[in-house]
Amino acid sequence: MERIAQSVSEEIVRRAADFFEEQLWDSPSGDRVRARLARAGLEEVTMREFGVGYAPGDVRELLGLLAELGYSDDELVAAGVANASERGYAHPLFHARVMFPIRNADGLSLGFAGLATHLGPSWSLWVRSPRCEVFQPDRAIFGLDRARPSIAEARRALVKRDCAEVIRLHQEGHEETVGVVQNPITGRHLTRLAAAIGVPPRELSVIRNRRLDAVLIQPEGMATEDDAFGPRDRAYLPAIAPATTGSDWTGARGGGGPAAQVDERPQGARGIVYVGGILIGVGIPLGTLLLLSPDTGEQSSATPALNILIATVATSYVVLTVAVSIVSARRRGRSRSRRMRPPWARGSGEVQPRGWTYNAFEDLLAGAALVSALICLILWMTVGGFFG
Repeated sequence: MERIAQSVSEEIVRRAADFFEEQLWDSPSGDRVRARLARAGLEEVTMREFGVGYAPGDVRELLGLLAELGYSDDELVAAGVANASERGYAHPLFHARVMFPIRNADGLSLGFAGLATHLGPSWSLWVRSPRCEVFQPDRAIFGLDRARPSIAEARRALVKRDCAEVIRLHQEGHEETVGVVQNPITGRHLTRLAAAIGVPPRELSVIRNRRLDAVLIQPEGMATEDDAFGPRDRAYLPAIAPATTGSDWTGARGGGGPAAQVDERPQGARGIVYVGGILIGVGIPLGTLLLLSPDTGEQSSATPALNILIATVATSYVVLTVAVSIVSARRRGRSRSRRMRPPWARGSGEVQPRGWTYNAFEDLLAGAALVSALICLILWMTVGGFFG
């Protein structure tokens, strides 16, 4: 029975992969997505080789098709193409996403990594198939079926987080590149890569390049070639920011050598945001206080001027927040649609409501507000209260 259930799940995933491909290449919505992928540097022939597809925004279309073919909701959930609600209904896992099938060595699709074509509140950049009967995240490697011969020849594997980046590197001649999406690199990943390279897992060296957000897997003691991490004339931004994962991407234990920390990302811009937030946060309340020049009187007396100060500071931040949201909305309004941001650099945990673009200025404003609130609290406690 278990073998029959697995066979049904494999059939469902295969039909879903066919559906996604058809939507990308033969539907009106697919035309727009293909144009955006072309602008991002992905060529049609390569995308077809990797089986790239598109999950349309109509969330019931795929499930309706599979239901017509006789598959039950439980079977769709077991295959990883749907999830079950609290009431037991099946809901599609993927919609409005570019779909990258993750295949086994024989080219059979076992699961998917879906890249959002727009971002919004709680809308993750990537959604990957869950652990289920046919898909195991701790051993799933995108592109390994195509990269295996090149990995054996080069005796190394370059691992990226972004499936689109894997395809771009294949186009540029780095056909030993594979992808691990939304999962640490585990011992089971290393075992599969070691088999492709032709060495035992314990003899592997794991080298991480933070600037290019890539991991190089090769035999221990093997010299690292200059182009092993791909083109060095441009730095690809990470598709999934390390800060959103909560752990090191190279999460394997006991399977390889020490990870080399190469090309660390500069922290200067972050320091500017911190310093700017402190200066603004101190400047608004103290500047307002200086203009008011309050006569505090006794320590325990009420201070109307201080009350005005706190109200003024709060109003200042309301005005700044509205101004920032208007500017962000205008920036986003330059396009009729919410574009993918090549090279898809936002983190998977990003929250981005319509009309609000998360960037360094919002970080600065939030930090400044916290500093101003602290200063107002200190003044209130030392100079006087709100009521006499």
